[in-house]
Amino acid sequence: MLCGYTRKFLNDEQGGGTIMGLLWFILLVGITGLAVDITDGLRTQTMLQATADASALAAVIDLPDEVAAVATAVAYSTTNMATDDYGTVLLDADVDIGSWNASTHGHLEKCPDEPEPGQWTSSGLGILAFGRS
Repeated sequence: MLCGYTRKFLNDEQGGGTIMGLLWFILLVGITGLAVDITDGLRTQTMLQATADASALAAVIDLPDEVAAVATAVAYSTTNMATDDYGTVLLDADVDIGSWNASTHGHLEKCPDEPEPGQWTSSGLGILAFGRS
């Protein structure tokens, strides 16, 4: 008698769609979670790049005074990405000041102590770049 009930239970196909539906639901929830995490990462990366660009452009105004330029860059990064929400985004030691050298594909060369006339302008002759290595 017990064998008959077991066989009947194993051959019963009612409810199979529910199990398949649950499996698909779990899969879709996982994919949605992954998409949300990836989107948040890309948004944060974009915000960091925008903050870096804004801080660099703001600091160029204070050149050739490098100390003031570094302070301005740090202040703008803190304003754009609050420390309470994002932590410390930029430290003074992260800021490098120099001139752009296209032949080295973006590496900075340290500028001379006495810049030539017109070297520190907003036209891109003087550039400030920073980032954690």
